[in-house]
Amino acid sequence: MDVIEKLKKLIPHWQKHSVEHAGNYKKWSLEAQSQGYTEVAAILNRLYAESMKLDGLFKEAEKEAQRIVKLPD
Repeated sequence: MDVIEKLKKLIPHWQKHSVEHAGNYKKWSLEAQSQGYTEVAAILNRLYAESMKLDGLFKEAEKEAQRIVKLPD
């Protein structure tokens, strides 16, 4: 399989898992906050925010990969 065709499949897969992880960071941030672990909660919130930035980059990468049409050999 050509590298771009492989990336067209991998990028959405990676993006999905990144979003799932971000959701967990947010969930555990709220849990930590409710138990009074404010510093840990703040760090997890930062992880969530950075992960959501990655989500935007994954979308850019997917859009660019989809734009590329491999010409026949």
